[in-house]
Amino acid sequence: GYAATTDPDGVYIHLYGSGSLRADVDGHPVTLAVRTGYPWQGRIAVTVTDTAVERPWTLALRVPGWCEDVTVTVDGAPAPAHAERGYLRLRRLWPAGASVVVDLGMPPRLGTAHPRVDAVRGCVAVLRGPLVFCLEEADLPAGVTLEDVRLDASAPIRVVEPEPGAGIPVLLAATGQVVDGSADDLYPALGPGAPAGAFLDAGPAGRSGIALSLVPYFLWGNRAPGSMRVWIPVGTT
Repeated sequence: GYAATTDPDGVYIHLYGSGSLRADVDGHPVTLAVRTGYPWQGRIAVTVTDTAVERPWTLALRVPGWCEDVTVTVDGAPAPAHAERGYLRLRRLWPAGASVVVDLGMPPRLGTAHPRVDAVRGCVAVLRGPLVFCLEEADLPAGVTLEDVRLDASAPIRVVEPEPGAGIPVLLAATGQVVDGSADDLYPALGPGAPAGAFLDAGPAGRSGIALSLVPYFLWGNRAPGSMRVWIPVGTT
C-alpha cells in the first residue's frame, strides 16, 4: 500500500526501490521489474516482464514535489513528462518487454523555514532529492567550532563521490565562513570595530573561506562522537 497501489485502470508506483511488483489490472495479472539507485540517483527504470492485460492501461509514476526537472522515455523514445497531481500518467497498451525510464533531476538545493520560526531564522538546510544533509563536527578542520561556521549561500554546492568504503553513498561539498566566536563580551555592539562576528581567514577557499562537507542526516554520528547541525546559519558577504 505504501510502495504501489492499483485501481481498475492501472498501477500507481508511489515509492521507488529495486524489485518486482505483481499487481492485477482489471482482474488480469501484471508483473513489473523496477531498477533504481534511488534515493542516491534519480533514474528509475520500469519494465513490464509479464502481462495478461490486452487493453490499454495507465502506469502512473510519482514525481515528488521537490523535483523541478523530469524526463521520460518509453521504449527508448522521449515521452511527455507532464505531471498531474504529482504523477506521470502513461496510458497505452503495455506488452511484455515494454519499458519506461524516468529521470528525476536532483541538484542540491537550499531550504528555509517559515520566517516566524525563531530557532532557525537566518539559517538554511541543504537538501538533494528526498534527502536532508547535515554538517558534522567530524568534517571540520582542527580548531574550527561548529557553532562558528556559516554557510556561503551564494557559492555552488557540488555532489561528491565519497572515498571507497566510507559507508556514505553521496556527499555534498559547499563553501562556508568561520566567525570569531571567542570574544568575551556576551552582547557586543553592532558596528565598525565590533570584535564579535568578525570573519577569520580559515583557508584557501577565498576570504574567510572554508570547504564544507555535508553527509545525509540519517548517517550522522557513525564515525566519531561530536555535534552536528541541519539548520546552518548563512554568512554575510
